[in-house]
Formats: sequence, C-alpha cells, structure tokens
Amino acid sequence: MSLMRKEDMKTIVSILLNSPLYLTLSVRERYGLVLRLLHDYPLLVGKGDTNLRGSAEQRDRPSITN
Repeated sequence: MSLMRKEDMKTIVSILLNSPLYLTLSVRERYGLVLRLLHDYPLLVGKGDTNLRGSAEQRDRPSITN
C-alpha cells in the first residue's frame, strides 16, 4: 500500500466524524477504517479513476460494434 498523506487522512476523518458509529469504535478500529477507506476508495480524497472516460486498460481494447 502506498504511503498515506496526513491531509488525506484528515479529509476522511472529517467525513467520518459526522457518523455516530465512528465515535463508538476504538482508536485502533478507527485507524484501520481510515486506512481501508483510503486504499479502497481513493476518490474520497480526489484521487483515482472515476472511469467516466474509461481507464487506460479499457481504452486499449478495440471498440465493440453491433
């Protein structure tokens, strides 16, 4: 997993603080949740492919026509 930036973690935590569930978790569980969200959902912090134009892998494939 790539190194997480402090700003990215702050962004995720600021979102999660609005959740009553987040504050019921232990500190270790909160940290694990933040890391998992950053890894699995990079769009939460403005990174990653939205797939609106397709990923590079998809653009390399020939078009399918009917």
